[in-house]
Amino acid sequence: MGQYDSMKFWKQTIARTFKVCQMCNRPINIGGVYYRERLTDPKINFIGKKVCSDCYKDQIINKSIRK
Repeated sequence: MGQYDSMKFWKQTIARTFKVCQMCNRPINIGGVYYRERLTDPKINFIGKKVCSDCYKDQIINKSIRK
């Protein structure tokens, strides 16, 4: 477990530019919905994952339910 794992959360975001999912490498088009990993403390410089809505539903939510 990392130092900041307890501070992480996922935020739904609408893409303003072209992006690529960091789990499945599918494109996220402009206007598409994706999920960004964020920290609760904005003072900490953190670059989180950007994942498509399918990966978020399939992998992220299912893993948190199993715990």
